[in-house]
Amino acid sequence: MGKIEKDKQTIRYMVDLYCKNKLKMNKTSEEYEQLIEYAFGRRMLFYSPLAAIRHLLNH
Repeated sequence: MGKIEKDKQTIRYMVDLYCKNKLKMNKTSEEYEQLIEYAFGRRMLFYSPLAAIRHLLNH
């Protein structure tokens, strides 16, 4: 498993824990599923190119 896949897994775990422990949900809602998918899009290159480059260099 590559670094990006590990990062995705970490984000999913954190959101799942938040939904379960803070929001008292049994299952992650569709809204939060969309957030998880959005978190690793290519939009970063357009909105914050320096942060995207730093992120790529750290991988």
